[in-house]
Amino acid sequence: MAGLVVVGLAASGIALVGASAEAHTPNVSASCSALTVDLKSYAGSKTNDNNKLVVTIDGVAQNTAFGNSFYKVYSFASNSKAHTWRVQVTVSDDQKWNLDKSGTAQPCATPTVKVSATECTVTGGSSDLTASFAGLTSGRSYTAQLQKNGDASGAPQVFTAGATTATLTWAKQAAGATYNVLVYETDNNDVQATSADVTVIGCPGGESDARVSVEQCVAPGQGTVPATVTIDGLVPGRTYIAQASVNGQNIAGAVATFPAGSSSVTVPVPVDTKDITITVSTGGVSVGTVKLDTESCPIIPAAPVVSIAPCTLDAPSGKLTVQSTGLVDGRVYEVRLDGGVADTFTASGDYSTTFPVAAGTHTVKIVDQVAGDAASSPQVSIDQPVCAVTPKIAVTPTECVAPDGQGSLGGTITGTAVGRSYTVTLSSNGKPVTNGTSTVQGSVAGIPVGYDDLKAGETYTLTVVDSDDSDATATTEVTLADCPKNVDVSAIAAGCSATDKTSDLEVTLSDLAPEKEWTVTVATGSDDAWTVVAEKQISTVGAGDGSGSEPQVVTFDGVKNDADYRVIVKDADGVFENSADVTVKDCGVSDEETTPPGDNPSTPPTPTRPQAGGGTGLAATGVDVLVPGLAALLVLQLGIALLAVGAIRRRKARQQG
Repeated sequence: MAGLVVVGLAASGIALVGASAEAHTPNVSASCSALTVDLKSYAGSKTNDNNKLVVTIDGVAQNTAFGNSFYKVYSFASNSKAHTWRVQVTVSDDQKWNLDKSGTAQPCATPTVKVSATECTVTGGSSDLTASFAGLTSGRSYTAQLQKNGDASGAPQVFTAGATTATLTWAKQAAGATYNVLVYETDNNDVQATSADVTVIGCPGGESDARVSVEQCVAPGQGTVPATVTIDGLVPGRTYIAQASVNGQNIAGAVATFPAGSSSVTVPVPVDTKDITITVSTGGVSVGTVKLDTESCPIIPAAPVVSIAPCTLDAPSGKLTVQSTGLVDGRVYEVRLDGGVADTFTASGDYSTTFPVAAGTHTVKIVDQVAGDAASSPQVSIDQPVCAVTPKIAVTPTECVAPDGQGSLGGTITGTAVGRSYTVTLSSNGKPVTNGTSTVQGSVAGIPVGYDDLKAGETYTLTVVDSDDSDATATTEVTLADCPKNVDVSAIAAGCSATDKTSDLEVTLSDLAPEKEWTVTVATGSDDAWTVVAEKQISTVGAGDGSGSEPQVVTFDGVKNDADYRVIVKDADGVFENSADVTVKDCGVSDEETTPPGDNPSTPPTPTRPQAGGGTGLAATGVDVLVPGLAALLVLQLGIALLAVGAIRRRKARQQG
């Protein structure tokens, strides 16, 4: 809403007030299928179409005149293509309400489809197909066509979407075929069609000649041995499972799924077990069985002894030592560290080797190379602690930009170790600043730090210390620059004219910041209401030309006498502001003549006012100007009489106030 504008005319006391402007509310939005233009609260009426509207879609313009409102939806020719649009409004009143907005509407999303099929579980059975559609537009008509092995199967199905999703079902379709469902908008041929495939595996039947081979245990500690089952006539695409059992009870873990396209699978069966039966089935239907016996295995290695060496500062890695006893001489073993082979050796007495490791939890076991994991020692876990590292600090100061302002520091702590904590302290003059101490956790990405409300001109020290290792320490020192000085303002009256009852007001400005635009305002009134009497703008280009370092004098001519004034100085950015108060007396009136009886004549009256911008008000400066009479004695006496009358009036006014 437009606010009231008050303009003070210098030395006239006249104010101009502008009325609040009428609201104009344009709303323009585009979807993938249409452009909506909604214009409200414009100047005009239903019969007064003074406003102009131009809507351009894909380069074709439509011109319309309207009054106080307009609403229309412009449908696009195609929903599958992008469309450029532009809306231009030219109003009949204030041109600031003109509108020129443009954009590109993206194509509507193409619907998607997923197809699923039920599994055929009996010989000669069938499958039900279900198509799930998404990305539909409610209310639109869609066509779905089922294809079998690339050819159309049945008539297409046409449906109207009641929401963004829908499903269709084709029941009792033949198994062992690939189906495709194609979907597209029935009435929008330029929208690309979307399709999805599903392959329905064949029904069970025809499997035969199951057989098995087993690799007996040859290594100590092996708990199972691999039994490979082979069967002919497997139906492509079906899932076959081989399950081992003893006396009708399934053996836990002795189960395997045939790889796709393979007629063989390996089942881990327990050692030293008689009359093991392996049954091959698909969809719960048994299609073959085999029987076998397994032999016993020798013992497994004992658990290794694992130890970690103490940390050292900035060490790239820790040291893990593995020791093992009771191994069979002459056999080849592997040291499995964190799942990988760290060493291969032939046993000959006790074994001991040291490995470099990173921080974290590590697992170790000894494995017979021939028997593999079946002949493995118990796995041992051990933690390598995060070793201390020396951190690094990078900080940048943000200097104070306004008088009596503050500075800040911001930066990043890097080189810390994940899993370790650090104490971060910001101090000045050997003491931590308020809220300047915190505890943080190490991070690979770095730890951001920031401190606000810091005193300008101070030197600050930022220290980072590892909470558990004081040797891991980093320190940096930063000195903040001083804040800029505020502008200094003083004002005096000069050149009093008894005839016009005016004086010249000389304003002296010191400590002006360079490269600034300044406004110097003279106002009269009170803290409740100030009236601008006069105003001037000055510029300071740079300190090098003297304008930003030496005082400047701004003179206001013809300021009325016998009045209190406030001089206010501001820069255009609102960073610098100060003021001074000054009293301009009538010509020839001294402080003694304007001081009421009983007052101290050495203390001139000073208006009680807050200083603009937080500045310090200056004491009022009196102006005593005696115009020597060079004319006849009669003229001189007349002037003295006028001065006396003025003094009496002011004295009465002060007594009454």
